[in-house]
Amino acid sequence: DLGNTFAPKNAADHKSMGDDYQELDLTYKTKVFNDSTTLFAGYIYQDVEFDDGAKDFDQNVLRFWGRYNF
Repeated sequence: DLGNTFAPKNAADHKSMGDDYQELDLTYKTKVFNDSTTLFAGYIYQDVEFDDGAKDFDQNVLRFWGRYNF
């Protein structure tokens, strides 16, 4: 529960601030090729539900990166 501290960009549109926020983060990081390369993959799911009937929103984020130490 976000309580009264949550202030979205369009906070003027929200009279009630008893909103719910949920987030799920899944990450995986591994070293490959004789520990010279690191690979990372991440997935984030966020969901916000407003109690005052405003439009709820959710988002999915994927992030990948690789690093090679030479």
